Amino acid sequence: MEERHHGGYYGEGKVIDFSTNLNPLGTPKCISKLIKEGLTKGVYSRYPDYSYSELRSSIARFYKVDPENVIATNGASEALNLSILSLKPREVIIVGPSYGDYEILSRGIGLNCRYFLMKEKEEKFECTLRDLPLKDGSVIVITNPNNPTGIALDPRELISFAETLPSRTFVIIDEAYVELSEIDSALKYDLPENLVVVKSFTKIFSVPGLRLGFIYSLNGDVLRNVDSIRPTWNVNSFAEYVFKHALLENSDDLRKFIARSQRFVSYERERLVLKLRGLALQVYLSRANFLLIKHNGINTVRLKRELLKRYNILIRSAHTFFGLNEFYSRIAIKGRVENDLLVNALGDILERLR
Repeated sequence: MEERHHGGYYGEGKVIDFSTNLNPLGTPKCISKLIKEGLTKGVYSRYPDYSYSELRSSIARFYKVDPENVIATNGASEALNLSILSLKPREVIIVGPSYGDYEILSRGIGLNCRYFLMKEKEEKFECTLRDLPLKDGSVIVITNPNNPTGIALDPRELISFAETLPSRTFVIIDEAYVELSEIDSALKYDLPENLVVVKSFTKIFSVPGLRLGFIYSLNGDVLRNVDSIRPTWNVNSFAEYVFKHALLENSDDLRKFIARSQRFVSYERERLVLKLRGLALQVYLSRANFLLIKHNGINTVRLKRELLKRYNILIRSAHTFFGLNEFYSRIAIKGRVENDLLVNALGDILERLR
């Protein structure tokens, strides 16, 4: 089987995990309460509603959109897979460096897949969409903010770009990290029918095990195709129960939590950037809850191994992202104490390896 590269620690023992880009503030109390409540009520012992009507309604009210344009999915990963499968494109174009599963899916279903690489300029990556070579019938996948670089485009720029494309050429925007950034979601604007937005609750609410995301589109054909090919009961009853209640009954608390998370991430990110640059590392401009760093002359796998062995700290080796090499790593933003531990550990390891 083809190896997939993701963050996360699967070994024994406790580590400080900077390899996964979850909200450093953790899970909101109202969601934790609903998880416990669902266990008490035995939600896991019954099937979810196949149409997910209440869940879709709660999602739609939270984001102020029409529930008829929402399809609930088993996380953003399934949403992306279903979107590409439903569009049946001539080819998939990935704006990269980016998440590798897009390419794996494309190859698995026999689609031509190619990358449009952003340009690295000093301490930032730049994406000029007008330079993107296109064929009619393509699907362009853009993660915004981008993983792993952290660069973010104004959603209005992406919408304008989509409006210039032929009707059979689609743009998929993966917004897995948008709630942990300072940019708006594309859902706040009027969207053309050739634009599909993929959302996730995993990162912002720090619940990767619950697996809930959704697809939003104004294209009826796309929605019908996605609904036809999604697995029966693709969202489990537990995720359905927790989020249909949380998004509806605790919407104000969750919006305040998101705003607080954005402020925290922005402050800690800028503080961490300064400290990492003090270690003579190249740190790239980011508007997300993670940083891409470059450490010339030091292999990322070795750096990762030394941090884990000596300090029980795990970072994400970034050489597996297409367009990056063995001198890049990705670091999530965590709490102040953990971030300072990382800086001190990196300082020691870098001194040993240089």
